[in-house]
Amino acid sequence: MVAGNKSQESYLEQEQLDPRADTVLSELEEWLEKQASKSAEEGDALSGSQSHKNLAEDIIIPITYNEIEDLLGRGTVGQVFKVRLQIKNQKLSANPPPKFALKTFPPRGIRTKHDFENEISLLQALAYRPHQHIVTHFASWTHGFSSYILFPLADDNLRSFLNTEPPPQINTKFTLWLLKQLKGLAEALDRLHGPHIDYGDSTEPVEIGFHHDLKPANILVFKQSGQEGVVLKICDFGSGRINVIIPQESCSSPCTSNPGTGDPAYCAPEILEEGKTSRPKDVWSFGCILIDILQWVFAGPYFTPDQFRLARMEFREGQYQGYSAFWYKDPKANKVLLKPPVEECLAHLRLKTRENIVFSGIYTLISKMILTDPRQRPNIGEICNGLATLLKEVN
Repeated sequence: MVAGNKSQESYLEQEQLDPRADTVLSELEEWLEKQASKSAEEGDALSGSQSHKNLAEDIIIPITYNEIEDLLGRGTVGQVFKVRLQIKNQKLSANPPPKFALKTFPPRGIRTKHDFENEISLLQALAYRPHQHIVTHFASWTHGFSSYILFPLADDNLRSFLNTEPPPQINTKFTLWLLKQLKGLAEALDRLHGPHIDYGDSTEPVEIGFHHDLKPANILVFKQSGQEGVVLKICDFGSGRINVIIPQESCSSPCTSNPGTGDPAYCAPEILEEGKTSRPKDVWSFGCILIDILQWVFAGPYFTPDQFRLARMEFREGQYQGYSAFWYKDPKANKVLLKPPVEECLAHLRLKTRENIVFSGIYTLISKMILTDPRQRPNIGEICNGLATLLKEVN
């Protein structure tokens, strides 16, 4: 049980904190002490120390929130709330109660249980290989039939950021910040994807991961204390997978049949065409996100990601009408093509970036990432290398 709509004062006066809940609270206080001397750039993981807790339903975790005012988002299987933590550490308690994001999984059937178990399993795996551009969790616990995951509270998400922030002034400082963030996101995705190897030679088991739901709303924005700019971090691994494979026994691009996951707007053609997804699907999604970002930078024809999404949805030709995806299938040619609004946007970006070696380089990477044939797309390691090369042009 979390405090829910109770006030902090009332539940602390009326309830005795169960010692079994101290393990959750101790981990959070440990993290807060460590973070006191760190910046957002240095990450927020507990380096694999998080273990899931199964708590009796009558236990009180010292977390408070209002179910209406503090609602951050609602998904198919749960909700996310902005919550406050009442801590016991005297050195830390002088500050305002720390705020976090709490993802709740109410007892709504086998799918909710499966989604929670999948997400927490992947988060625990990532906690042992943390990355500063991946949002990892602080704690997780189950009360009766409900489960909870506690995350850091972001200042915004990339979708909202791109929809509300005015186009930036393009100078060396901004270009350096943007390249560092894009390279960081690519490296975070590379950490999840695992090794890029010759699958015909190796016989050692390897871990191969997928995110499956990359989109601007799943990239969180964190302000840096005392520093300019923000840090972008990948979140929401509820649709993700980490599989252990033996390369010689696997296909050239490990994949999984999971066609129902992810936002249709950023899904790759092979999801609907072949009923499966793989690491190239994440590369496609990341390429679409980069289009959104460059359109924001250069004030593209659709101005904001939401307007761009609406234009794609309003395109009514071919198969899969009504989807806001970047592509469609031409039934006459039996061929997957980019939608006209996407082609229009790319033409605008090609014109705007052609005299800037860095941004034209980003445009070139995008053009490879959104190839409709997944076998022709670069892997995320190659994207990392490309962005690193562009970063050297600025430094």
